[in-house]
Amino acid sequence: MRHWGSLLTNGAAIAAIGLWEHLARKAVSARLYGLIASLGVLISCYGAWADENIRANRAEKAVGAKPSQTDMSDLRSALKFVQDETLYWNRLLGAWGTLQRGAKPKLTPERWLSALQTAASLGTDFHGELLKVEDLCRRSEREIADICAIPDSLRLTRQGQISQTQPLLLEASRSASEALKAIS
Repeated sequence: MRHWGSLLTNGAAIAAIGLWEHLARKAVSARLYGLIASLGVLISCYGAWADENIRANRAEKAVGAKPSQTDMSDLRSALKFVQDETLYWNRLLGAWGTLQRGAKPKLTPERWLSALQTAASLGTDFHGELLKVEDLCRRSEREIADICAIPDSLRLTRQGQISQTQPLLLEASRSASEALKAIS
């Protein structure tokens, strides 16, 4: 309906009505306003249909497009990076004395957005799986940053939080591994 609103409030339509009233020296009838409104509805319906048609065609092309070998290679390397980093931080948490205060882990690679776009072209199920991996990684990153912020004097608090974070890291690694298997 946004198309119809813009047509009725369009400066050109208002100017044409005003010009007509001024030149004809009489008010525009309700019938003419109804005709203009009806025409506006028809044009706006076409505009809405055209917008949806364009969106549907773009979505169809995105789903139907096959990712290139480079895209697939980037996707594999992104998933491998997630696997390696989650396992690394899990081992580091296991030997929590080696954690550096203020450490900020990065469990997803720089090209993660590109990997998600490639995954979207492989289908919604696979894309959803990668979004799950990303969510697990982001949650793990926050947890690890929180753990690294806990002072050494609060060892029991730190140990409790570590025991909650390690399963999250393992789940992220497992999800990345399953996604890797699915595209291999």
